[in-house]
Amino acid sequence: MNPAGRRGAAVLAVFVVALAVHLLVGWDDRDNPFRSTPVSDALSYDRWAHRLAAEGLAAEPVFHQAPAYPLVLAAIYRVAGERNPLPAAILLQGILGAAAIALLVPLGRCYFGSTRAGICAAAVALLHGPLLLHSLKLLPVTLAVATQAGALAALALATLRPRPWSAALAGPAWGVAILTRTETLLIDPICLAGSLLVRRRDLVRGPWPRLGLVGLVVAAAVVQPATVHNVRRGDRV
Repeated sequence: MNPAGRRGAAVLAVFVVALAVHLLVGWDDRDNPFRSTPVSDALSYDRWAHRLAAEGLAAEPVFHQAPAYPLVLAAIYRVAGERNPLPAAILLQGILGAAAIALLVPLGRCYFGSTRAGICAAAVALLHGPLLLHSLKLLPVTLAVATQAGALAALALATLRPRPWSAALAGPAWGVAILTRTETLLIDPICLAGSLLVRRRDLVRGPWPRLGLVGLVVAAAVVQPATVHNVRRGDRV
């Protein structure tokens, strides 16, 4: 098997192991009464998603929290209809969590030049109990980790292949990550600078100013609907 094939096999193996761990822990936790009865933050997201599924965005007030997670939940609730939507939501979170962990393998290869580094990072993430625990609850942590891992992967691709299409791909990836956890705005400049420095690309010369502008414009376009929603309801954030 060639090196690319081995890396692909490593990504697939990590994904399968991570998903299997999620399913096993979820099965072991099947008798937990809070699985079918959300409480605290999970209850607030559950009610928010039910309201969105029933009423849509027309009656939705200002977004004081990132709206992506409740919107995803609302879509699941609408598809589920009268059936209990929680198992489907938890399964989706398991798949997203496993995908995020698997993405650490190519990220390790890109940023550290070592597939082994990515596998080690994936092992650490898989052994991090809170990450697995949050994937079994109606909380946005898993979606946030998955969207941030996807955004980092898209940024890595843009640094390896600096083309308009790769910049346009990185833009919406970061936009979705921001709509999932607004704190992502704080790490965007750090991730961009770190990615460019690791790839030893000039920050001023070359295609980066133009491609960076493309990425920023596309990311802003993804975030824009939430901004317009808030402005229409009297909030400029």
